[in-house]
Amino acid sequence: MKELGIRVVRVAKEQLDPVFTTNLLRLLKFHSQTSEAAPHIQAELLDAYCEALKTGRPANLVINDFVRAGVDSDECRRVLFEGIWYRKVRIDLFSGWMIDHPMIPERRDPLVVYGHLFTR
Repeated sequence: MKELGIRVVRVAKEQLDPVFTTNLLRLLKFHSQTSEAAPHIQAELLDAYCEALKTGRPANLVINDFVRAGVDSDECRRVLFEGIWYRKVRIDLFSGWMIDHPMIPERRDPLVVYGHLFTR
């Protein structure tokens, strides 16, 4: 890495927020599973999740609405996790969250909190 001019920073697990790392690991499990729902369904789901985030509505209620409309529940979950991973649904990754509880809006941006690890 040194030959390529890439800065290497050693980070121990203990230096990272444990709730944050747990949330990232949870999201990472879904990272390889991209949604196969039609693009308009994905967009509608993302809009519904963002609205639920603002209003304090749990994600499982959004999922239930879409399941009643014929969308597969696993697809709904994939879109949610993908949306969080790609920062389209900005939940607080430093707080624990469950699908049947209101999502907490992002309070601290992980890229700001840990940005110093990525500077050159």
